[in-house]
Amino acid sequence: MGRPRKNPDSPPRKRTGKIGSGRNQPPTTIQLSNSGLEKFVDRLERLETERRDAAAAIAEVLVEAEQVGFNKKALRAIVKRRLETPEQEAARLATEEAFDDMLSKLGMLRDTPLGEAAQMAFRSAGNGGGEFPAA
Repeated sequence: MGRPRKNPDSPPRKRTGKIGSGRNQPPTTIQLSNSGLEKFVDRLERLETERRDAAAAIAEVLVEAEQVGFNKKALRAIVKRRLETPEQEAARLATEEAFDDMLSKLGMLRDTPLGEAAQMAFRSAGNGGGEFPAA
């Protein structure tokens, strides 16, 4: 006897006959020989070891760069940017554009070189002593 239905008035659930379609049925597995399984395990172990070795080598390079005076966080950001796919770059640029637009609307770009140049252009366009708009 199975579990009672949540709503006793609802009709019983239809069985589709597909393997793994029921809640309590185990997922379908492919039977492999022990040697096939061992090959997958060996490959995964090798890749995990390579990943650990690569992480240790990256950490060493970052320590060396920091000792010379470079900022580790900035280096990581540069590498991340250089490895971007075109889709990732487009998404980043769209986010940066929205960010700059929001800062501009809040008047938070006035003290930057870009903001100062915009103020000078505003004044030279005949707005003299007029107040530079925040947005």
